Amino acid sequence: MQTIETLQRLRGNSGRVNRISTLTTLGKPNYNDIEKIVNELSSLKKLNFGFGFARSTFNDIYGEFDKDQLSSFEPDDEDVFLTVEQMKESYQRIDECLWSKLKASFFYSENKAVLRNIIRLKETSYQSSFSCMAGVTDFIIYPNGDVALCEMFKPFGNLKKYDLDALRFWENEYKTYKSTVLGCKCTHSCNVASMIKYDKNEIYDLFS
Repeated sequence: MQTIETLQRLRGNSGRVNRISTLTTLGKPNYNDIEKIVNELSSLKKLNFGFGFARSTFNDIYGEFDKDQLSSFEPDDEDVFLTVEQMKESYQRIDECLWSKLKASFFYSENKAVLRNIIRLKETSYQSSFSCMAGVTDFIIYPNGDVALCEMFKPFGNLKKYDLDALRFWENEYKTYKSTVLGCKCTHSCNVASMIKYDKNEIYDLFS
């Protein structure tokens, strides 16, 4: 809360940032606190706050890829992950205490669509007509210059080797790397958010 309030003061001084957004990851330790979280964050002005589900690098990814390329981003406690039923319950509770009480908002519509599709992927054993768009629509750059397709996979190069020229890096490194990972699907919210942009039914829901 203190960090958010500090950022809001900085936003007021700059005049260039309209809103601040937060994302709370839900797992077994905190999913009973959804209403409390919403209540506390609602007291702050000009703040968008979304929710995600805790995910496993090893168990929440499916498809053809080199498993040796997986990153080590994994919660210490395996019991942190919600069941599908708990995800559905969380979705309903967020809707009741937050989404249903707000004016139409693209931020919240997207958050609803992401959570809804994560649940659908889990229920259908990752059946989807769309492939992951990581490395096509976006990628990750870490503070030290390392580049990865997403948080699920290890970095495959560093921008500093190309004097921080992202285009030159991409032309030289990505072509030799992409075949080792493309074809996977996962419950990463960035993956799902990228996929729904290419689903006409989801786009209709976002703007309806």
